[in-house]
Amino acid sequence: MSFAGPAVGPSLNGQRADTAEVARALALLADPDPGSAFELRAVALSGGVRPAAVSQLFNLASINQAVEWAKERAAERTVYIGLNPVPPGLPLGQGRAVRALDVLRRRWLLVDVDPVRAPGCEGDSATAAEKAAAAQLAGRVWDYLRAAGWPEPVQVDSGNGAYLLFRTDLPNDVETGGLVRRLLARLGSLFNGADGRVDEGVHDAPRIVKLPGVWARKGPGTAERPHRLCQLTAVPDPVRVVTREQLLAGAASAEGNGRPSANAGGHDPTLGFAGTAGGGGGSIVDRAVAYLANCPPAVSGSGGHDQTFAVARAVVWGFDLGPDVGFDLLWRHYNPRCLPPWSGPELRHKCKDADEKPFDKPRGWLLKGQPQSGAGGGSGKSPVTPGPPPAVAALGPYRPFPTSALPSPLDEYVRQAAAALGCDPAFVALPVLAAAASAVGNTRAIRLKRGWEEPAVVWAAIVGESGTLKSPAHRKAVAYLFRLQKQLLKAHKEHVEKYREALKSHKGAQEEGADPGPRRTGRS
Repeated sequence: MSFAGPAVGPSLNGQRADTAEVARALALLADPDPGSAFELRAVALSGGVRPAAVSQLFNLASINQAVEWAKERAAERTVYIGLNPVPPGLPLGQGRAVRALDVLRRRWLLVDVDPVRAPGCEGDSATAAEKAAAAQLAGRVWDYLRAAGWPEPVQVDSGNGAYLLFRTDLPNDVETGGLVRRLLARLGSLFNGADGRVDEGVHDAPRIVKLPGVWARKGPGTAERPHRLCQLTAVPDPVRVVTREQLLAGAASAEGNGRPSANAGGHDPTLGFAGTAGGGGGSIVDRAVAYLANCPPAVSGSGGHDQTFAVARAVVWGFDLGPDVGFDLLWRHYNPRCLPPWSGPELRHKCKDADEKPFDKPRGWLLKGQPQSGAGGGSGKSPVTPGPPPAVAALGPYRPFPTSALPSPLDEYVRQAAAALGCDPAFVALPVLAAAASAVGNTRAIRLKRGWEEPAVVWAAIVGESGTLKSPAHRKAVAYLFRLQKQLLKAHKEHVEKYREALKSHKGAQEEGADPGPRRTGRS
């Protein structure tokens, strides 16, 4: 199935919104969660002095009000919708727009295909031919992703080009933003040309798009370059979610592969999507994950560095997934088994080295049907023979931290700090225990039995997903201790300065022959 090419509408400046289409788009794009909202933003048309954009938040329960709001403003402005949900009470206006940190999660992924206009017409509407070429390019992009197993997108005629909206359910964090950015860059490198361009800059979390049902008005609007209605052209039923693994595969690099053929659905099976490359089953990412499951974990003191570097070399270079995707896979599928696990910067450094240091095997050698005998060969040492992964004990059900067991005032402090941050109380309680123990120091000890005494030392670690407020909780727990330490260090520095001044004065008095004070001359 190819992209449903948008029909060309008439040129009608001041044409009001198609309210039925607006309502249909809002019902489709809005998050059904009552605890979230979406933004409508009305932007003044180009030309002359443009008044500031106006925004308002709505939710699924206020769709009718949102339709009326868009209808009232669409005659003189272009109305856009924010793709990702935000808190309903977010203050907007007076220069305050939706920011990246406001977005609750990434619900839609936008692939926007713009037309290539004739020189000098960049600020005008597209011609019918330019618009049709962009729509055909969007169709090739979709064919390419569809061959990779991606679910069908919502397809939209933007009025001048076309865009694809893929349903996602991803956290709004730096890592996800990087994946989306790399995916769009990958598509741009494959498809950008004379027919149209994939906009590589629409990876931001607070992304807005033209609302279907309103008019696209670039330039004055002429018979050759008319204003057109933005409209939905294809909506799958049901709308399925793109998985993180599919996004990872799309963002993966594949050095040396050609551009996909427009006549063959636009798909090159070696580019990191479908699993036909090298004869293996599943996507390249799936195969790399299966490979990692057979690699023994790194153990400190037992060649852990070489082992981890060899694994990184296999994923980054052998599967040709690059350092970013390689890090993501090692971090989630290999690092938790290492003893101890590597820190993020350490593992990123190994993946970077694996991608940049010279190697005697070609990139993608594990995609060419060679036996997957385990990671090795990158450091001059014998390859590591993979064995079965170690048995991991099943985790029991989560039990909340017993804050009531903490002494006062620590119990109340932990509860209030966790409530203020909106995090798990354990994230505050654990570092609080460690900080309290360090304050006790060696002034107290517990005697377990004769000859066995233990000081007040607590080793604590917070384990949680990215974005769960581990760092802010830790800062809340140790803030007072660090402040006290700073005060004591300042007082110590002042005492040292005073001592040095007194010592200098004393030595000066000795050199001048002044009486330095009473001295012992012998035994009495």
